[in-house]
Amino acid sequence: MPSGAVTLQGPRPANEDCIWQDAGRGLYLVADGIGGPGKGDLASQMLVSLLESTLEAKPQAPLDEVVTEALSLANRKIIAAFLGDPALKGLGSTVTLALVEGNRLRVWHVGDSRAYLLRGRKLTCLTEDHTLARVLEKMGQTPPEKGAHTLVRCLGKDAKCTFDMVDMTLEPGDRLMLCTDGVYRNWPDEDMVKLASGEDLPAIAQQLAQGAIDRGGTDNSSIIMLGWEGESAAAAGESLDDLLKRLSDDVAKAGGFEAVVAAVVNASQALTAGERGFLITVDPAKPWVAFDASGKLHELPPYSRTIAQWVMERQEPVWVANVLDDSRFKDAGSLFNQGPRSVACAPFTANGQVLAVLYIDRPAVSPADPAALMRLVDASSTYLSLALSAWRFEENSRRLESLVDLGKTLSSACGVEETLTLVLKHCMSLTRATEGAIFEGGSQDWLAAIDARGQNLGEFAFDGELIARVLKGSESELVIGGGATTTATAVGLDLSTTICAPIRSSGKTLGVVYLKANSLVTDLTEHDLAMVTELVAFGAPFIESGRKYTQLLQSNEQLSQALSRVQHTLGEAGGDAKTEGSLAELRLEDVITTHIQAKSSGWLKLEGPQGAVGAVGIKDGNLVACTSSLAELTPEQALAELVSWEEGTFRFEAAAVDGTAMPLAQLYKAVEDAPRWRAAKLRVPAQAVPVALMERDIEECPLEQWQILQYVDGKNSVKELAKITQFPLLSVMEAILELQASCTLYIQKA
Repeated sequence: MPSGAVTLQGPRPANEDCIWQDAGRGLYLVADGIGGPGKGDLASQMLVSLLESTLEAKPQAPLDEVVTEALSLANRKIIAAFLGDPALKGLGSTVTLALVEGNRLRVWHVGDSRAYLLRGRKLTCLTEDHTLARVLEKMGQTPPEKGAHTLVRCLGKDAKCTFDMVDMTLEPGDRLMLCTDGVYRNWPDEDMVKLASGEDLPAIAQQLAQGAIDRGGTDNSSIIMLGWEGESAAAAGESLDDLLKRLSDDVAKAGGFEAVVAAVVNASQALTAGERGFLITVDPAKPWVAFDASGKLHELPPYSRTIAQWVMERQEPVWVANVLDDSRFKDAGSLFNQGPRSVACAPFTANGQVLAVLYIDRPAVSPADPAALMRLVDASSTYLSLALSAWRFEENSRRLESLVDLGKTLSSACGVEETLTLVLKHCMSLTRATEGAIFEGGSQDWLAAIDARGQNLGEFAFDGELIARVLKGSESELVIGGGATTTATAVGLDLSTTICAPIRSSGKTLGVVYLKANSLVTDLTEHDLAMVTELVAFGAPFIESGRKYTQLLQSNEQLSQALSRVQHTLGEAGGDAKTEGSLAELRLEDVITTHIQAKSSGWLKLEGPQGAVGAVGIKDGNLVACTSSLAELTPEQALAELVSWEEGTFRFEAAAVDGTAMPLAQLYKAVEDAPRWRAAKLRVPAQAVPVALMERDIEECPLEQWQILQYVDGKNSVKELAKITQFPLLSVMEAILELQASCTLYIQKA
């Protein structure tokens, strides 16, 4: 196979790039070391050395297995090197490695070096950059100016490094180009096409490498050019049979579900020259689940899901189309404007039932061969059926085990806070979420927030609009890339996939479970969404019981405190009546009692937090008047509201006071009602504005709550609602608390 290879040092202290080839075995590699002089070059050389030694140690083993083993070993060795020597911290390398066997091409890739295919005059990048910029672009976000080229995947980055795999069939005249970022960042695609179309591959490689530096490149420049001159797949006549044989061998020795899926998807991509491939499992009772070419769970783009759905509805054995020209897409509008131009899709069936849908897309205009794809599907259906059955069994076992474990722990939980936290921890362990929080009622203050290790978080970024939407619609949601009101990350962008699931029991929404995963590490999928939704539904009755238990404890505590304070007030108040002081040191009921016993006449004037004022009128030792600035309250209501103050100052002014004496029992009643006022004012300030999340019928809630809801318009404050409905302010506050707890509305602070 004709080739040309060049590596040149750019304006850098050292050349950290590395190129390597073994034409006898059909292996070609470019690598770009990371870490600076003495580190990056060490990492790329370590990679090549391990590849050579592994090939030498296993001369009879399949090259696919040897390459995969060598790359994994190189990743572990690089990590071990900097763990053993702190001076090597930051050691790493990209790698793009091609294996050419006959007309079959397989590429292993991680990092931001690239593999290009030039077919005719069309240049196609076969690999995807593992950079922050690419992650953000896929999520529809604009990359930052600084740090856009930061690698999120490379050798030495993670102990479980995963490699992208590309499989395809070469055609006569194809040119393959492997290069580091120092080359492609300085050459427009159209200029590379002009140069790469020449005949002298060594000269082309030299021109591209040197030209990148001459054009102002600041990096090293390395490239391998390859030319394929063999027979086409059609002329060879045996390529499909060979492909099916390799597929049969791969799935027969596969070590599990992921390996089987990877073999099927990669073979399909090789057959169709596909750029991306997915296997979509189909279960009428559950959301569809997608797996990529590595056998990992993956979230599908919208157009992929739509095409797969159409294939299912039409029950077509193999479906191939150019989506921009096909009449079946005339009503799809802009759905495919940013999508692929050529799609191949086929359902896998067993016993007349569709198990999964194979989806392949590519930018090439010419569609795939339907007959060849049908043969591939038929050849792998049995293996895939067994693998899917095993995967579903494992998933069901894991789900049931989690539900049983949750039931055991919840049965011994006391109180709503402990119950909610247990549900959150189980949701975190069941999914790949990196952070999670739980929100109770309509509040957007989280009750608990933890990371994947169960450690409490001091800060938690969340999308308030998403929570409000889920509370209103009572349906779980999966969101890619955060939302409009999500707190930004350190790089100024949200990089998360999010699950928000409502907690519902007895027709009421009690709160939400909110899970996030950093997209640089992993993505949450609809598979995770389904499991979380089921887990939360299972835990909801326990949460409702926990809430009632907590409310009962709080009610008993408040009653006990009120009784104690009433008994204290009924007792003898020692000392002289105080004329001024702090309510933080003396309770208002004690001050009033001393003035009653002293037969005082005058006004006990109060000043509280945030400009609140009030006054208690005493005439010859009798309560005769009481006012509060909180709202238009009756004297009895005002007295209870004033007694609920826990801070403020008082001053007694002797004066003549008119009015009818109030019974002393009213003071005792105020002491008893004070905790209710205190709790209501803390959660529902009189100036706050309630905002409705859902409409409620009169049969669904008490009449008083329903009447209040008729005037909740996002403008009226709590105080104004009391005036409009003519209900006591405390009653309105407590009704809004109940409506907030049932997620009917939320409080917008004034």
